[in-house]
Amino acid sequence: MKKIIATFILFFTFNFIYSQELQVTYENNLSKYFTYTEYLFIKNNKILGLKDTINISNNKIDSKSNTPILVIKEKNNQIIYDKSKNKVVFNGNLGDEQFQIQDDVPALNWETNYDDTKVILGYVCNKATISFRGSKLTAYYTKKIKYEEGPYKFRGLSGLILEIKDDENSEYNNWIATKIDFNLDESHKNLDFENIFKDLPKISYKEYLMLLEKKRDEDFYNRVIKTAAPGVKIEKNKIKRGGIEKKYEWEN
Repeated sequence: MKKIIATFILFFTFNFIYSQELQVTYENNLSKYFTYTEYLFIKNNKILGLKDTINISNNKIDSKSNTPILVIKEKNNQIIYDKSKNKVVFNGNLGDEQFQIQDDVPALNWETNYDDTKVILGYVCNKATISFRGSKLTAYYTKKIKYEEGPYKFRGLSGLILEIKDDENSEYNNWIATKIDFNLDESHKNLDFENIFKDLPKISYKEYLMLLEKKRDEDFYNRVIKTAAPGVKIEKNKIKRGGIEKKYEWEN
């Protein structure tokens, strides 16, 4: 009986207090070999996302090439998403130089007229879909947790997003919640929610991507074309984007 009462109080409090701390852990499957741990933090109406640890697949042998795969777990450069503003602000680098990148994310027009549900971490979740930068995505969100947030750049549903998958590549382009805490853990208690990027130069996401492409072209020229034998013709093929953001709103 005490356990039932305690559970009731927990959910009653959580549904009606919005300044409470929240920490959600997601598994972000990027490819066959790479999986990130991504966090969502909410504290005093400040919202941060943190992409932290990268894990290389635990498969010992690549079935196609029959070559061994190293199994390692290492700290990667932290990518912090500040979602407290209308813009999503995050950090990125070009070589050794770090930038404060501001992304004017287009309006997220979710379709929620579905009867489909599933249970994730004990919470009944409703289905939603969206077209986002060239990808058709399916999300599941729970109305029991009254935060209109989710992983990466996603938000705007009437509850916490616990799963997002790319309809064309659901095995890898996805985020799945693995843990929900109603307080920040000890390792993130002192996370700075204010002026995170104050010392970094500002740049728009479009400008950053253009500079990144320019750098890749320069690297390709220096490593391949510049060192090629005289008379050898080399063409660089445009690589199709394989992530969630396949086509941006400023591209034709």
